[in-house]
Amino acid sequence: MARVLHETLEGDDYFDGSWSETVGDGDTIEPDESSASAGSPVGWDSQCLKIIMATGGNHTYTHRDLSSYIDSWVRIEFYLASLDLGGGPAEIAFMYDNGYTTVWKLGIVSSSGNRFRLNTFHDGSSNDYIALSTVLPETVYRIEIKWDSTNNKWAWRIDDVDQPNDQDSSDPIESEGNLTDTHPTNIDHLYLGGNGTWGIYTAYYDLITIDDEDWVGAEAAGGESASESASESASESASESASISPSASESASESASESASESASESASESASVSPSASESASESASESASESTSPSEGASESASESASESASISPSASESASESASESASISPSVSESASESASESASESASESASPSGGGLIAVPIISSDGIHSIIMGKSVING
Repeated sequence: MARVLHETLEGDDYFDGSWSETVGDGDTIEPDESSASAGSPVGWDSQCLKIIMATGGNHTYTHRDLSSYIDSWVRIEFYLASLDLGGGPAEIAFMYDNGYTTVWKLGIVSSSGNRFRLNTFHDGSSNDYIALSTVLPETVYRIEIKWDSTNNKWAWRIDDVDQPNDQDSSDPIESEGNLTDTHPTNIDHLYLGGNGTWGIYTAYYDLITIDDEDWVGAEAAGGESASESASESASESASESASISPSASESASESASESASESASESASESASVSPSASESASESASESASESTSPSEGASESASESASESASISPSASESASESASESASISPSVSESASESASESASESASESASPSGGGLIAVPIISSDGIHSIIMGKSVING
């Protein structure tokens, strides 16, 4: 879709390009009118174009030169505040080609009520087509007119409802009109207002848009047509679905690391169980203490090291596994106070003592196989048994 014109009336005077105004006596053209005057229609933003045709027969319009586009789909949003057709039809917009030959004229006539009328030169002569429904005051209408010289087709719509043409005048309209014989093959001059007709009215205009490929449709948020907005929304949704939130990714990674570390720690402790019960208790307690502190106290570190060393006398691989588990757990666990770490260390020592000495005397006794029998070390003192 290629926009040829998109006039929103925002800013100072006109928004899109240079317009020229012709104002008859007693009439008014105001391009900076507040949209609140028209009830603040959806999509109109803060400003709109106001035209007061106060005197019948006047030439009052604003004009925009284009660039001889072969194909055009024109959209005009129109709000009728008041209307008097006592003197004759009212003209509200018209289009000329580059030779100032009439392409179409849009107006309001009295025909079984007040109705929009499109006058076209699709076959080289003037032809009138009356809208299916009556025009209501204080109502916004979206009027669209197609002039497709490439495919020799023309059509018009009001609020997405197709209107009568030279091929179909029955409701609902199911076919487009044909461009035949001698007819304008381009559009070059757009006018909003009236050119000598006698109808009197006050009207507001906004969202005047011309496309050279397709129907413009209703305006969406951000100054886009509904079709453009839907396309961008689908694209953004697909992009967001393909992206993983950094915080979610980090959380998942941390959770997986913690789970793996805990599992490794438990597995290492179980492997170390082939050593005496004192070594097993000290190793498990030291690992738990290290998991609670990123910077464990000196006592807890020494306890973990001694336990791993003692376990290695029976199973070297178990010692390495326990040491690695304690290190991994410490790297991801939050810090705790020094007193908590010391408490864990004391608990490890007490647990080892109770496991090795059924009498609960508090002495650490670790049996070691030696060449001359069983050698016991008790609180740093050694004795020979049997």
